[in-house]
Amino acid sequence: MKKLLTALTVTAALTVGLAACDRAEPADTTSEDPSATVTAEPTEALTEIPTEAPTTPPVTEPPTEEVTEPEPSPVVLSQLVPEKNSLMQSYVVKTANGKLIVIDGGIDGEGKDRAPYMPSAIRAILGLKDGEYFEVEAWFLSHAHKDHMYELSKMMRDYTADSNYKINNIYFDFPEFGSAEYAGQNADMEISQIKENMNKYGEVIGATVKEGSTDYDDLNGAVINKDAVAKGLSFEIDGVKIDVLQTWDPADGTSNVNDTSLVLRFHIEEQTVLFLNDLGNIGGRRLLTTYGDQLKSDIVQMAHHGQNGVTKEFYETVAPTGCFWCAPDWLWNNDAGLGYNTHCFKTVEVQGWMAEIGVKEHYILMNGTQIVEL
Repeated sequence: MKKLLTALTVTAALTVGLAACDRAEPADTTSEDPSATVTAEPTEALTEIPTEAPTTPPVTEPPTEEVTEPEPSPVVLSQLVPEKNSLMQSYVVKTANGKLIVIDGGIDGEGKDRAPYMPSAIRAILGLKDGEYFEVEAWFLSHAHKDHMYELSKMMRDYTADSNYKINNIYFDFPEFGSAEYAGQNADMEISQIKENMNKYGEVIGATVKEGSTDYDDLNGAVINKDAVAKGLSFEIDGVKIDVLQTWDPADGTSNVNDTSLVLRFHIEEQTVLFLNDLGNIGGRRLLTTYGDQLKSDIVQMAHHGQNGVTKEFYETVAPTGCFWCAPDWLWNNDAGLGYNTHCFKTVEVQGWMAEIGVKEHYILMNGTQIVEL
């Protein structure tokens, strides 16, 4: 894991080398013709006047300047949590050539009633000025809770032809809530709003939805479905490989929306980053049964903000050397505040697990932005 950065600007080093000068050796142009033999009467000695062939002066080649291409910028992962009064999750991956991959975006609490923050945050990550154009190559929504998906919903709600950005693909797999297959409900989902806002966004950009579809499943890109796990669906975006390890399954039951979370593993150069999102114990057991030791990863994003997620056994199997915590200070410290009960969270206990496992690097994002080179 490279050094944690504290600034948004990443500058690649440019190396310029000079090649050694080449010098040509002087040419030897003196020649003799063995067939030119002259026979003369020996009456008088002949005096031969030697002639020298002109010599070619050495040619000095000008120095050749060898300019090496600048090394690719490092892949940068930004962990964003501007909301202080609630849980939320937002990750942005910028590839070596500036492609963007987003997971969730947030937001809840006070942020829910504010204008979207992500367009400005993304422009800052890219080094763009306010209002300059950008594209997001892939936006993953992990599950249907507003502290993960509401920011994208707001962006699509407020989107106009003058917004000057585009989201090329939106990927998610939400159960069909309220159906016989997934009867569980949760007022936190706000599914109707995100459906409505996706449809609005689709109209502005001219996206087409399959005829007869009443849902938003194929709006502006392919949707990961529950068969993706068996098929081992993978993406590759500018050298970053993304494996979909798990989506929701009715066998997990319908009481916990967190267990419907997508599980994604990013392969970034020589490192692997496992995103558990809000996965709980039920979904964690299924994932552990499916993959076992194959879950080993260099970095893990702590499930459900680091509390009440997967088990200690799960983290022991992953055996990471680093972990991401997107947790506000009151959650990290398991403290009272903002109307929550005192000492009701498992965050401190989970911190102890990770210490016993031997995790050395903790990237703790309480409020603001954290940037990590991978």
